[in-house]
Amino acid sequence: MQNITIHVTVNDEQYIRTIPANMTLLQFLREELHLTGTKEGCDEGECGACTVLIDGHPMNSCLVLAAEMEGKHVLTVEGLAQDGRLHPLQEAFLEVGAVQCGYCTPGMLLSGIAMLNLYPHPTREQIRKEMESKSDYECGKMKADRFVENKRYISAIYEYRRLIEMEEQPNEVLVGNVWHNLGKAYAGLFLFQEAAICLRRAYE
Repeated sequence: MQNITIHVTVNDEQYIRTIPANMTLLQFLREELHLTGTKEGCDEGECGACTVLIDGHPMNSCLVLAAEMEGKHVLTVEGLAQDGRLHPLQEAFLEVGAVQCGYCTPGMLLSGIAMLNLYPHPTREQIRKEMESKSDYECGKMKADRFVENKRYISAIYEYRRLIEMEEQPNEVLVGNVWHNLGKAYAGLFLFQEAAICLRRAYE
């Protein structure tokens, strides 16, 4: 079997590896670099579980040879978090519960980021079309379950947009939001105290 030496950047780290010429990018990431967040699903480019970004474009890593990555930049799910903090889209997925078993979530995240680079302020229809056109994200669930899940990842991408817009707000707007939320919290605490007093009186 012929071997080939490649120079590739994965998650902002440079690697030089001598590998079999027929090794797929999926195998390279999992077996050579031990980045197991990229999942092996159908191995036919249909399910999307192995999606990564190659120079910013979503690709099924099971269909791409690692030898083709010479000089390229690859982003996997392990490269999303920065300085111990989750990527805003990861936070949004957690916020709305946009997972089932979680196996295809890495691929969905990478596809979602690529779509948001293309449409910074997508409509729900754009989200649905772009995400479903990339892959099926088939994980053996019933169609009804997948329908619910699809709605959740649409909601997750909307939540991401909200988080980003909050970060872009001027400080005075953010301060106003803080005071508004504190006011609601204080009102809730006041009602709780009143309820506690009434309850205590009822048993006196």
